[in-house]
Amino acid sequence: MWVPADEVCTHPNYGIHENQLWVNDIAIIKLSKKINFTNMIQPVCLPFDHEELPGNSTMYVTGWGVTGAQIDDRKSARLKQVQTRSYTNKDCDEEFLITVPDVVLCGGHHHGSSCYGDSGGPVVHLPHYCSGRRTLRVTSPRVILLCKPSSLAK
Repeated sequence: MWVPADEVCTHPNYGIHENQLWVNDIAIIKLSKKINFTNMIQPVCLPFDHEELPGNSTMYVTGWGVTGAQIDDRKSARLKQVQTRSYTNKDCDEEFLITVPDVVLCGGHHHGSSCYGDSGGPVVHLPHYCSGRRTLRVTSPRVILLCKPSSLAK
């Protein structure tokens, strides 16, 4: 399905944080027409303002990023999904020795995480208040570790 964008609204505070992490790298796209929902096309819940995802929450990351340990590895030809977990920013700071700004969610897992080429893709979790729908975060470029825990836009 192809639906043109009518309007794109980027976050007014988009930019690079002092420790070189991109922050607020998110936009909302208004489509030019309504779409019909199906069992394959469903809306997502957006997180509430200042909603914190507790540490060790289950999340799912999808993307076409590299699947090897090297930056020059080939991107996946197929869409991949990995189950991962969230870290509190304090735990991320302590484990990976990097200061994570409050507007960034730290997440990942030693058995699988987002990697280069996954930026901009969805990170979802299933909250109790969302009637079976998942809330959405966005995978961000990061500087923590290649294909290890990553920073995600809240």
